[in-house]
Amino acid sequence: MSAKPDNLRVAAVGDLHVHQNSTDTLQALFDAISQKADVLCLCGDLTHLGLPQEAERLANDLRSCRCRSWRSLAITITRAAGSRK
Repeated sequence: MSAKPDNLRVAAVGDLHVHQNSTDTLQALFDAISQKADVLCLCGDLTHLGLPQEAERLANDLRSCRCRSWRSLAITITRAAGSRK
């Protein structure tokens, strides 16, 4: 009897360049990703200047990766550094 292999759904976004004064939000994007992907890979320049305020904005938006169940995180998030570290 052959077992059906498990699928791993991966989403990747890069070069977000989150600005501290931006009025844009990525919450809707991350919410949609968390409903369709098992893993989110954040690639490259995540903030514009690497300021703590920019990182906090990104972290707040990433909180919209909702939990699918109370026992586990909704999605695994990993990152790859860009040219602005």
